[in-house]
Amino acid sequence: HSAVSIDHRCVERLKIALAKGQSPLWMYRSLAGGRATDKLMGSSLRELLFAIADQPEGVDIALRILFMKFFAERIDDREHAPEEIDAGRVLLQRMIFKKNDQNRDYEVADVARVCLVTTDAREAATAIVRRLKSAVKSYETWGSLNDDLLSALLQTQPHAVLDEIFAGEPVEGDRVLNVFDHFNDRKNPVDSVPTEALIEWCNADPTIRYPQAASVVTFAAPIKEGESRAWSEPAKALFASAPTPRDVLTEFVSRFQSTGGNGSLADIVEANAALLDDLEPIATDELVLAAVDARRMLRKVAASYREREQERERGQGERFE
Repeated sequence: HSAVSIDHRCVERLKIALAKGQSPLWMYRSLAGGRATDKLMGSSLRELLFAIADQPEGVDIALRILFMKFFAERIDDREHAPEEIDAGRVLLQRMIFKKNDQNRDYEVADVARVCLVTTDAREAATAIVRRLKSAVKSYETWGSLNDDLLSALLQTQPHAVLDEIFAGEPVEGDRVLNVFDHFNDRKNPVDSVPTEALIEWCNADPTIRYPQAASVVTFAAPIKEGESRAWSEPAKALFASAPTPRDVLTEFVSRFQSTGGNGSLADIVEANAALLDDLEPIATDELVLAAVDARRMLRKVAASYREREQERERGQGERFE
């Protein structure tokens, strides 16, 4: 069937074959290529996708077929059928997150960007994030293996996704932030949230949400060689809009000490601390005093890191000799 364009009669034969287990499920991946599903109308494709998804490990194959269907329709400048979008929402909510899903992330993110853009997709986005949170919490996967999907979810349904990520009691909230762990030099999915949408979300509960947002946004803008470190646009927006900018600064400073990356931890802390010299035009007296205290503390942290790094280098040199 993958060698020819599939029609409704082909779908019926394939559904029977699936029900009887006449072919190994992995063979159905071939339906994703060669524009095999080009002639399928929305409802027929949805029936086929659901029949495949009902098989063990079938959801990933169904999503792969739908991803290629959407890709072909974009190439041909065709609209996506409502039944296809509905199928995508259902399949995304049925995903099982694993630690070997690196290759799937880009494809499911593309399906999410097609299927979750409208206001009626809020519940579906919430359900997907809830499943991802649960998988991360039980160490079945890591957020960094799903960064494209997280970006797509935050781009299409920022309020719903942020609500779900930070849902729960404080103890649970601290744990579920591990959805954003292990990114280090990788892209931060939260950067996909439009700044205006981020501030709108924070303003719904300012005392709690501004610090929460500060705990996950990228606080420093990318820099080129020779440039000085500067606050990112989301960070500037949080400072400018927060009722208590000091709370935002406190959250950022706590991350100055733990932000991962390559190279010396002492250098990283010192580079982050340099941001405290760039608090205009929101440098209130309270914020300036907080920055003074933060600089003093960060100097001690950097010195401690530097001492440990030098001791480690001396130890390595002695072993070499």
